[in-house]
Amino acid sequence: MFNQWMFSQCESGLFGNKWLLGDSAYPLKPYLLTPLLNPETQGQILYNEAHIRTRNCIERCFGVWKRRFPVVALTLRLSLLRAHTVIIATAVLHNICRSKCLVDVPPEMEIPDAEAMPVANNANDVNNIMERGILIAEYFNK
Repeated sequence: MFNQWMFSQCESGLFGNKWLLGDSAYPLKPYLLTPLLNPETQGQILYNEAHIRTRNCIERCFGVWKRRFPVVALTLRLSLLRAHTVIIATAVLHNICRSKCLVDVPPEMEIPDAEAMPVANNANDVNNIMERGILIAEYFNK
């Protein structure tokens, strides 16, 4: 789930010209790139392929991390500082396990997928679509 703090930071433009990748369940935003539902041009197809390959790689990493430490997949009912500490600690422990080639332990419970953020239709949708189109034209139509 896209946390409210991160959402407000992105909405305020704090991170500048940087992008997050989301699947098609998320709304297209200036900072959140989503795949095109019906790519038509070669540039759009290449954009979707790059987007999907990148996002899938990260999702697989998160999946392995969540299976090793199910607490990461749950809603942490902690202060932001403590949640930050848990996330960093489990990431460090996960990297140690990987460096030592330790096998994953089967999870004690299955964690359901988090619900996607609802899609909002507003006046900025057209601008966001145009900006994604410019990105595709500049980087994928060559």
